[in-house]
Amino acid sequence: MRPQLTIACLSPGNNFGKATPKERKAEVESIKKWLDAAFILGAPCLRIFAGWPEPPKDKEKLWPEMAACIKECEKAAKQIGIVLAIEPHNDGGFLPTAVDTLRLIKEINSPWVRINLDTGNYQDPDNYQAIQDTIQYAPHIHAKVHHMSDDAKELVFDFDKIFTILKNADYRGFFSLEFEGQDFFNQDEFKYIPRAVEMLKRLAIKYEI
Repeated sequence: MRPQLTIACLSPGNNFGKATPKERKAEVESIKKWLDAAFILGAPCLRIFAGWPEPPKDKEKLWPEMAACIKECEKAAKQIGIVLAIEPHNDGGFLPTAVDTLRLIKEINSPWVRINLDTGNYQDPDNYQAIQDTIQYAPHIHAKVHHMSDDAKELVFDFDKIFTILKNADYRGFFSLEFEGQDFFNQDEFKYIPRAVEMLKRLAIKYEI
């Protein structure tokens, strides 16, 4: 029997906050091509971004244009059978908080537009409450790891609290590791990524997820 590889999600880069209609249209066409790639590879989700308004002060002005781009991509996603998983993001983006993210999800109002829930991206006062408020819309999760101890424990985020939220929500989607640890630019991936994987497996068993 040949080994099988499950591709849970493809993750292209995009920005629907571009300043001009021509630029935004190019972003939409790019995502449509990535939807085709996800279909070919058998990935059920395509991670996308709402984007970063250019300039940032025009967030509310550009919000309808951003939402229109996602609605156009949603039509293609629905036709091909791939879920668009929008990742909340900081650094001046449209979706830094759970409030912003839920606003967009409810505005689009489609089962083909969900959330790629990054456990470390929300800028809400209470990150864990933000996760709890949005977990129901997440088919795919990025487990954000910033600093692993030598005994395989994450020192920045409380993963016991995160897994408790997943357990209570009866989460059954994909869960992937996103390692940005050990000061990010001074990383030792070969040392710490296996420990992060060990931690996630241990917690999945503990919480029966």
